[in-house]
Formats: sequence, C-alpha cells, structure tokens
Amino acid sequence: MLDAIMSPEWESRYFSCNSSWAPGEEMASMANGSGDAWSIVFSAVGAFIRGFDHESAMSPAGNDDELWPGLVDTVPAVFAACLDEPAFSYEGTLEATVGVGRTTRGLWRVC
Repeated sequence: MLDAIMSPEWESRYFSCNSSWAPGEEMASMANGSGDAWSIVFSAVGAFIRGFDHESAMSPAGNDDELWPGLVDTVPAVFAACLDEPAFSYEGTLEATVGVGRTTRGLWRVC
C-alpha cells in the first residue's frame, strides 16, 4: 500500500497489486526500474508466474527478440492469454526468462 501512496502512477511503482486485473483474475507485480520484473496472475483456474531478468542469457534482447527455445512450450493452455498480455511484453515480445504455472488440479510446471 505504501508503494501505491508514494507512487500514485502504476508505471512508477516497484510493487503493484490489481485485484480487478481481468474478470475473475488478480495480478501482483514487481518492476525494479532497471529492467527486471515479475508478475503473478491469480485466477480460479490456478496461477501463472512470469519472471524477467534483463541481463539473463535467456533474455529476448540477446536473442534477436525471440523467446528462449522451449520457454513457453509447457505453459498450460488456460494461461495462453498471459503469453499474449501486452503488459508483460515489450514491442510485441513476451518479456520472460522464466515461467511457472499451476492449475488448480495440477502440479507446478516450470515453463
């Protein structure tokens, strides 16, 4: 809450939480201002975590703006919209160096 008070504009916050991210979804996020970020989408079907380390060898910036091979291949289909979410992308490419998902009836899957 202190982050929201100190930084009223979402883009300026380090930590954020949106209880009305989408119908039936909540989202928590962190952006450190240096290019690293994570987001967690919570919904009735489970949770999806996307992390981005801008200095990682897996960063799209060092791979011709392409995701690391296989990074999102095992993302459960119920989280497909998260892979196309503009808030998690830069110039149309998902900003991700790690992804983890869990449906309510499954196990955690590292993507």
